[in-house]
Amino acid sequence: MNHNYIRFYLTIKLVVFYLILQTPDLFSQLSAEKIYERNSPAVVLINTYDEYGKALSTGSGCQLNEEGLIVTNYHVIVGAYSADLIFSDQTKYKVKYVYAFDKDYDLALLKHFGKKKDHVKIAASDNVKVGEVCYAIGSPKGFQNTLSNGLISNIHKYENDYVLQISNPISPGSSGGGLFNENGYLIGITYATLKDGQNINFAIPSEYLTELMEKSFTQTTLSEFQVMIGGSAVLYPKIDENNKKKDSPPEQKDENEQMEIDETDNFDFDRGYSYDLGGRYIFMSSALNKEVPSYIEFKKGFSATFSYWFSKYGGLGITYQKHDVINKNTGTKINLRLYKGEFMIRTSEHPLRMLMGFGIGLANSDFQNGEDDAEIVIGTSVNQFTASANLGIEYMIMNRVSISVSSPVDYILVNDTKGLGVIFFSPSMGFNVVF
Repeated sequence: MNHNYIRFYLTIKLVVFYLILQTPDLFSQLSAEKIYERNSPAVVLINTYDEYGKALSTGSGCQLNEEGLIVTNYHVIVGAYSADLIFSDQTKYKVKYVYAFDKDYDLALLKHFGKKKDHVKIAASDNVKVGEVCYAIGSPKGFQNTLSNGLISNIHKYENDYVLQISNPISPGSSGGGLFNENGYLIGITYATLKDGQNINFAIPSEYLTELMEKSFTQTTLSEFQVMIGGSAVLYPKIDENNKKKDSPPEQKDENEQMEIDETDNFDFDRGYSYDLGGRYIFMSSALNKEVPSYIEFKKGFSATFSYWFSKYGGLGITYQKHDVINKNTGTKINLRLYKGEFMIRTSEHPLRMLMGFGIGLANSDFQNGEDDAEIVIGTSVNQFTASANLGIEYMIMNRVSISVSSPVDYILVNDTKGLGVIFFSPSMGFNVVF
């Protein structure tokens, strides 16, 4: 027999054997210990607080990616004006935004800006069978990251919707926790228990979580979230009462949530727009090109911007900008007004982020080119082309209000054939209000 063939055959067997040892979950089920070890660092305890900062309730959540996206139940954050996320190593982060929610399927996506990278992996729930072993990790009654095992007891279907009935023991505080299959993948979010029953509990299938993650995200604070939803929750998938099956689980209270069915409050969360009204005080402007006469002195001013943000990163704005400019020889003020349309960019969704803007428009000014077409003089006020670039920093100081510091650079074209123009920058500071 060819020795090269034998060596090749043995090498292939060794590689296959090595892969089996390194990836046992592909070929066999994981132990409960391994499932807990893999997923517990990504499961969080959620403490919520009312508008006065008093403790409201507790729940659970699972981190879905390395960017700090957390899934929990919708009803966990109903009434909450702030919330803490506590990981298994007791690292604590504040919830900054609600990114998306589905009231009918009792799901919400939260965002924090911590450095935690641990996250769960999602598996399809439409392949789940009755009788399969499953594991729940959550914080029942505040006992953080408690592991319980059980079975998929039943799959209740309502027309095109379904919910998983599980035998895993869960309690108030478990809401929003993870339900994992025997390979350690997330197949559901635990959310309700039948209090008069024994281990009759329910989980939202991961299929509805995946659908929610595919929608466009729009950041809103928890206090804004309360205004939008009106404080009501639905804990089961929407069911047509006329076609409700006999095996439909009754609606039961879980934790301190309200259980009213409110079908009239349907906020379209897929819309990503917002409107900002901003005002800035210009401390001092300075000319950057030598063609501007030495007797021209830029002073303070102000600007006002109305912007439409069609996404969390991009927007369009209209800006009015006024400067006080002095002719030192005569002591008179020189007219300078700018009217600009701008394309605006936020570089991050973090409360502290950079702002950039690029605009074009008209400048109504007394700047004109001199007789030799190589210098700028003061003459009659005319409308001239202007272009601008703006770089600044924005910080959200409270709900719907931010403060920003920026330094726009503006260019007024005085002579289009010679390319002669006035360039100046204007350090400024102001407030933005979202409505």
